[in-house]
Amino acid sequence: MAHLLALLAVATGSQCAPGHDDAGSDLPTLSSSLVRDIALEGGDGPVVMSVGGLAVDSTGNLFVLDARAGRLHKYDVSGNYVASLSDTAGKAVFLRQPVGGGASGVAAGRDGYIYVTGAPRDLFPHRPPDTAAVSRISPNLTIDAVYRIARIEVLRGPVAWRNNLIVQLARPHDLIEELILGYTEEQVKDNEVLLAITYAGSPIMYFHPEDERRHGASYWGWFRTFVTEAGEELLAVNSLYPIYRYDSEGLPTDTFGSASPSFRQPSRPAPGSFPTADAEYYEWRNSFTTIGGIHVLADSLVVVVLVDRSSDMSAAIERTYRADVFHLDSGEVVDRDVALEGDVLYADTLLYVAWRPTDEGWHIGLFDLLERGSQ
Repeated sequence: MAHLLALLAVATGSQCAPGHDDAGSDLPTLSSSLVRDIALEGGDGPVVMSVGGLAVDSTGNLFVLDARAGRLHKYDVSGNYVASLSDTAGKAVFLRQPVGGGASGVAAGRDGYIYVTGAPRDLFPHRPPDTAAVSRISPNLTIDAVYRIARIEVLRGPVAWRNNLIVQLARPHDLIEELILGYTEEQVKDNEVLLAITYAGSPIMYFHPEDERRHGASYWGWFRTFVTEAGEELLAVNSLYPIYRYDSEGLPTDTFGSASPSFRQPSRPAPGSFPTADAEYYEWRNSFTTIGGIHVLADSLVVVVLVDRSSDMSAAIERTYRADVFHLDSGEVVDRDVALEGDVLYADTLLYVAWRPTDEGWHIGLFDLLERGSQ
């Protein structure tokens, strides 16, 4: 793949509100329909503290990342619990990244291995301040290799794309002139956001440079980039839209999509508005919409997951999920604000949703999107 040194033009400056491209009142009305439900803690299943990521391999096995507990669980194609990845003492493996938070994602590569953004907790006993890692795990849940990525402050992903992995990374601002992963100083200055690496951990290219609008955002933590595989193409979207389309060589070809009128933009509080993290702060912190992911459903629809949060307490944040839906080929709007039962973690012919329909723990619900009245 060629190195990408330019990106399709985007708006810059302090104005962060994306435009709207609703086609009008003739949009169909979609709703999610449950096709199958998998109780992760049913039968012999382990206690699951959180569902931080999900990968599905070519035979239908599910790999669930419990990021809070630092464990990876495997379920067969029927949803039966198979095993968990743990150390020799049965304890958590992916307790934290060497830098940043805990393990943040899992993907199934075309090579049959599973990849997790995390490392065995004892691999970096002194927790280097600027290092993160991707672990390669065999289908029988043994760690095959760990790829260290240095001089960064955040690592998210991975996403499998063709015969590579895509990870999202960010560098500490004071290391902007440093070399990273063997790139030249001039390339580092391009503010890479996405990095393609091989299944062997070798860097191929960085691309999708940082959106300059991030620097004018009212709340920087609101701004993230998400990617998904779309056949030989790759789609990327950040918290401001649009959706960027890349070809099989990683070159930008098009953009499409924008936020709906219901997308709540963050406000910019006056300096000193929140001297403490009190109820007023959390009311503001949960007063705007974020993007939670992008997925391709049935090779035809692009589903952008929107997250709305509400709470005036840090320990009681409630999240509701909805989706903007676009045609994959044309980029046209299909529907807006489609209600979702939970966070979408994966998609193929169905959406794989993490939800808790009962008090009996976490489930993976497989949902389809249908026009109302056709269910």
